[in-house]
Amino acid sequence: MSLNFHPISSMGTVELHLVQKLSNLTTLDLSYNNLTVIASDLRNQSKLFHLDLSDNQITGPVPGWISELSLLQYLNLSRNLLVDLERSLSLPSLSILDLHRNQLQGSIPVPPSSITYVDYSSNNFSSLHPP
Repeated sequence: MSLNFHPISSMGTVELHLVQKLSNLTTLDLSYNNLTVIASDLRNQSKLFHLDLSDNQITGPVPGWISELSLLQYLNLSRNLLVDLERSLSLPSLSILDLHRNQLQGSIPVPPSSITYVDYSSNNFSSLHPP
């Protein structure tokens, strides 16, 4: 099951707690909205393999619980205001990781070994992470 919420001309609220009831959700696209946090309601989406939260106003760190989404293959958190990773992403199925145009700082994180595409451009990294 796929679920896409793109903004339309009228203002409204996306009730993310309702997503929790969709137990067969595989694709979730909430790009181009005005989200300010990554809702912890998503942590229980065990079948999710495509997550796009790009072009929002999400602040703070990338939450560590994202690594609990073990089937996740595509993660796009680009064009937000993210500043850090709570912990390294250990997603065994992840092949595409897009974190460009955020405010990520410190060392550039080593991506998961399964990765085929990663974009860390336009952040505030200061050094490479030791191998």
